[in-house]
Amino acid sequence: SEDVIAASVREAARRAGGTAARARYEVLVFEQEVPLRGGQGMRVTQMNVDPSKLSNVEDAVAWYGDTVVPQLADASGFCGALLYADWASGRLISETVWQDPHALAAGRSAATAGEAAAAEALNGVIGSSAEYRLEFSSARPA
Repeated sequence: SEDVIAASVREAARRAGGTAARARYEVLVFEQEVPLRGGQGMRVTQMNVDPSKLSNVEDAVAWYGDTVVPQLADASGFCGALLYADWASGRLISETVWQDPHALAAGRSAATAGEAAAAEALNGVIGSSAEYRLEFSSARPA
């Protein structure tokens, strides 16, 4: 699908005064309590793992889905979690979705604790975290 959307992504980046870059990730964990919609709070955290140590990542991913996601689900306003991996670079991205930016702020400590635990389980380090307000989603219910 990259070639189909490439021109649209470049045009959106141009209109926003920015640039676009491509990266390929596999979705390892997908937990969605409610559909994505504009106005939700998003927390995106990049973790870096030595690619040679990714042989145990399946166990860590199962642990993330079995441990971190249920803890987040107990936090008020939690809507979903995704964990992406770029196997070649060892880069992982954790994305949590919250009802709105206020729920994200209230759940920040739960999200941060989950990210730290995931980084530790993967023998990785957290590279960066950022919080956003979702403005648009084309995701549709299954």
